[in-house]
Parts: sequence; structure tokens; C-alpha cells
Amino acid sequence: MKVFTIVILLLISFVGNCQYNSVPMKVGDLFGISDSLGNIKIKPKFDVVDVITYEDLYFVGYDLKTNKSSLIYNDKEVLVNTDYRSFIIENELILATKYNILKISNYHSEKNFEEINHLYDQNGKQIIIEDCKFIAIVENADDTKISNEVLLYYQTKIDNKFSLVLYNKKKSKIVKTYIDKSSFFEVNYNGDLDYRNRSHSFIFRDKKGLGKKITLVKESKGITQFTEEDYSINNRAKNEYENPYGDYDIAVPEFETKPKVDTKSDSVISSWRKVKIKRDFYYKSKEKEEVSIRTEKINTDWAYIIKKKRKVGLKLTQKNKLILPIKYDEILISEFVGHSNCYLLKRKNKYGASISGFGNNIIIEPIFKNLFIVHKVHFFGNQSALLKLFNNDGTFYAYAKSDGTIFIKN
Repeated sequence: MKVFTIVILLLISFVGNCQYNSVPMKVGDLFGISDSLGNIKIKPKFDVVDVITYEDLYFVGYDLKTNKSSLIYNDKEVLVNTDYRSFIIENELILATKYNILKISNYHSEKNFEEINHLYDQNGKQIIIEDCKFIAIVENADDTKISNEVLLYYQTKIDNKFSLVLYNKKKSKIVKTYIDKSSFFEVNYNGDLDYRNRSHSFIFRDKKGLGKKITLVKESKGITQFTEEDYSINNRAKNEYENPYGDYDIAVPEFETKPKVDTKSDSVISSWRKVKIKRDFYYKSKEKEEVSIRTEKINTDWAYIIKKKRKVGLKLTQKNKLILPIKYDEILISEFVGHSNCYLLKRKNKYGASISGFGNNIIIEPIFKNLFIVHKVHFFGNQSALLKLFNNDGTFYAYAKSDGTIFIKN
């Protein structure tokens, strides 16, 4: 289960201009952490370092020989040489997840592995001692303040029982248990029916097996409302957990009239090479990253590559407008996180990029000998991106800044 936080459903998309000053620095064949000027903060000892900017900046270093991982947060190693495969930091708490492989297969199935979750504070102290199938935080998306008290619910692995507790970060302990080891559990966000209702409801069985329903409002200042009542769940299954989120359809825009490619005046190229990171199942052991490149058709109802005098640009079909000038040797489409597009621009055997969707396009001039993927656009401040560089054979090489700085130290 991948959901860590259950929130009031207020979806807000924005591009942050946070500026970070720590990066993975390559020294020899190993990676450590340094500032952007190259001053080492964490000595190089990892084969791979992942950069994560989920809610705050943190790093995960991997030793591929021992299959151990270390979490680096606030420029210190908080969890060292662990068996965890992934970490999520949210509300200053650390969700650490490891996977036990039960069956080796080329096909994904939840029967192939078991997931074990633990929760820690930002100093590495374990909060919930038992192995958990999942752990989730209940918060409101429109609360901008970090709360001192955190409402958690979780399911323990050994007995499949559910609990709901209140954790106090200043006291570093659980201060209130609302549900303790229930065989039945259901959570509902009541704002789905009325957006003015900020409460969550939790339905469970008490120690006597009787159905109960707790309704509460959790805000940054704490629990502001609380009620408990009897609730009939006699016909409901044991060990049932219902996800309060459903599936959502993605809206695809339709053109009023089908646009036409201007084949009379344009030399049209309707395919391009796509660059993306190779990925295995998330529960398998960490490996060094590689990129794959394959040729794909372009949806010419949307755009196409135009070629003149051995140079290429990109033209929008509907608007009959160039969005990339005709001055590149090749335009590739790249994997990119978010609602934007990232085009790699090749000129004189060097690579740059154009990232759309941020008002004006962000341009990285072709100055890199290595093929790259844009990892985070505003990592170093406004329009200054963190890049992942790759060797000619597709293997990961090093991190870089979009101004041409490559984070390698002799």
C-alpha cells in the first residue's frame, strides 16, 4: 500500500521555488553529500544516492554490495545501514518500508512479496515498534502549518489488527489511543459528501466486538472535534479495510476540428526518440540507474518535427506555430515528472533541454556531452535544475546543475 497520508481532498498544483544547497557528489566511483560548492558534508561511501524532494529534501544512499540503505536528512545520517528499500518523510516523520521477496517472477503480483513498514521520528527513534502492513497519517491538505500532534492509523502484520493513535512530536510518544487492535476498520473522509465538513469517521469493533464510530476533526492545532457512537457492522467482514480514495478518469482534450499537418510547406518528421529510466518492480533490490532510448510515433494531431536544411524544430499542429526553433540536429522527448513536457535538444553532439508548462519555456542550452534527464526543475532556485547525466551506454554517470556544473570531485 503506497498511500502514506490521508488528506482532505483539496488538490493544489504549484511549482515551488525552494532552493536546496545539498547535492550528491561523486568522488571516484562513490557518492557522498556536499554543498553546491563541493564542500563535503557526508563522506563518499554509497554506490547510488537518490535525491527525493517529496515534502522536504532528503537522500537515500545505497550500498549495492550489501544491499543496505541509509537515510540522510538535514545533512546527517538518520538511519544507517538498514534493510529498507524506500523512505517517505512527511510531517517530520519517517515511513520506512522493506520488502521480503516470496516469489521470483517477471510479472507483478502482490503475492510475490510482503511489505513491512516502520515509523520513526526525524532523529531515528522508532515510534511504532511492531511490523506494520501499512501506516498512514490523517491530515488536512489546507493546513499549511506543521502539526505538533499527528493522527496515525496502522495495521500490524502479526495479527492483522487496526489501531488509531495520536502521536506528540515534542513528547516523542503516543499520547492517545482511540482504536486499539480492532479486527475491523473503515475510514471515511466526510468532505466527499459536503466540502464544508472537515471531519474523518473511523468505524471499528471495540474489545467486546461491538461496532463503534468515531468522528473527529484533525487540524494543525490538534483534535478540534470528537464524537463516539455505537454503529452496526454485524454484516461486515472481519479484517476489512476500505480505501477512502477511488479511481479517477483523466480528461483528454478533444479538438473541435481535426488539425492538419502543413505537408506542403513543411518537411515533416512524425517520430522521435524517447528517453526514459529503466525501472524494475519497486520491491526489488536497488540497482544503478540506466536509461533506455526507443523510437516512438508523434501524435501529429498535436505536434510534429519540422526539418529544414538539416536542422529541426517542433511545431504545434493546431496553432501552426513553432515552439522550438529550427536550429537543432535532433529533438528527443524525455521522461519528466509533472504535467509538463521535456524535450532534449541535441546540437553539435551536445545536449540541452526545453521544459514547457511553467509559463515561459525553460531552456537549458546544449552544453552537456552526456545525455541527461531533468530530475527537479527549481532545485537550485528559480529555473535552475538538477540533472541526472548518463554515459553513452545508458548507465548513470553523475548529477549536474543546469548551468553546466557537474558534481564530481577528484
